[in-house]
Amino acid sequence: MKKETFVKLFEEAEKLASEPVSGETLLAIFSKYVNFSDTEIYALIKNNALIVQERGPGILQYKFQIDIKKFREIAPLILEEGYGSRKERFDLLLNYPKGIGMGPFDGFMDLYSEISRLIVNSKVELRVVNPYFDEEGNNRILPALKAAAADGVKVRMISRPDIPPELKGLILRTSGINLRHFYGERGETTFSAHAKFLIADDARVYLGSANFTKRSLESNVETGVIFSGPRVPYMINLFEGMWKKSAPFE
Repeated sequence: MKKETFVKLFEEAEKLASEPVSGETLLAIFSKYVNFSDTEIYALIKNNALIVQERGPGILQYKFQIDIKKFREIAPLILEEGYGSRKERFDLLLNYPKGIGMGPFDGFMDLYSEISRLIVNSKVELRVVNPYFDEEGNNRILPALKAAAADGVKVRMISRPDIPPELKGLILRTSGINLRHFYGERGETTFSAHAKFLIADDARVYLGSANFTKRSLESNVETGVIFSGPRVPYMINLFEGMWKKSAPFE
């Protein structure tokens, strides 16, 4: 990308840095000079170049303060690399029983650690689909979700209606976590959520076999992937479709 392009981009950022600016305004102005989308907004938030001042129904309605020093440092890296929807990343995750003579296995990252990292590093929104919980799994995942919600991250979670009552109550009492269930009847058959995935900031997705249970996070063989790139919007669309058909717990 030409140096002149960044000079113009930085000039615009300097003008906008005097007061909070909406994501819609950032998109309209920066798109004149570079390939800029809501994905780049998420990247700038993650790298502290945009500081959330006011939240809205969508990222374009948020208002931000531009940290011009951080913006100058990180914007060229993000825009040169083609961040987010134009840059694919694909990591393999694995959990397997230790102490029985299996492994180690090359090419995999630790499943529980990477799910936790995805939650902790989120800045704006988490969408979670997880059908099964138990007390141990809940104790390992819920603190990270609770901390994210306390930091202002929007957390929406879809599960099944048969969550153990004590765990359901604990999640529902956690401020900032919106829990719903996906279940229904169609003729003589029923349908429910069995998928397991998590979307962080519209930018990265965990998709795998593990539930938030002790066996899944410790002793089972469970696999998954974390990916970014052009397929992320497909997962967002799936979640939103499920969310519309889900119902709040009574």
